[in-house]
Amino acid sequence: LINFGKHLLLGPSVFDFLAHALRARVHADSTRILRSEQLRKRYISPLMKWKRGQRRDSELPTRTFLPYHPISKFWALYVLSKADASNFMLECYLQRHVCPKAFESTTAYLVKTFQLSTEPAVTYSEDAELGDGALFWYLYSALLRAPLGETLPTTRQFLTSCQQFLRDLLQEASARHEEHCASIFLHNSALETRFETLFSEP
Repeated sequence: LINFGKHLLLGPSVFDFLAHALRARVHADSTRILRSEQLRKRYISPLMKWKRGQRRDSELPTRTFLPYHPISKFWALYVLSKADASNFMLECYLQRHVCPKAFESTTAYLVKTFQLSTEPAVTYSEDAELGDGALFWYLYSALLRAPLGETLPTTRQFLTSCQQFLRDLLQEASARHEEHCASIFLHNSALETRFETLFSEP
């Protein structure tokens, strides 16, 4: 997360790094959070298989969270829910000031790919100060099935913790001339613990 005036910029690589902790805490049999590039590169289908260890798991679970970051545009979150193997519903979270046309082709791709029979439900966020950090606001709300207003304080607290953690991580990396997080955590268990607890509860 990078401060940019009053707003936050969230690069896909930083999101994936932070989301790694969150993925470890969702129920793999009912919920998945995909990497941000998978929807952008159109690596999505109803028959996706997941490799866990040496075996193949079942297809898409009950709910699949699809963070989406088109080049030079704002983050969005798509949520695919299914009642059975062939019937899906789609939700989309967007910032209020974002032009919906920027996401039309992606929404149309998901509608066609999953043969949706109902229009996607779109939820708009009103808080512009979160910037790209709104993506975690969407994730919290969708995971908890809670209105955005109920999860805003938790999101602000989480983003503050993330910024402090990343600042400390970068300082440690610079001091040790180390680029790999695993090596940094090996020498600084307190940082590793902070990372593991960032998503201890949404």
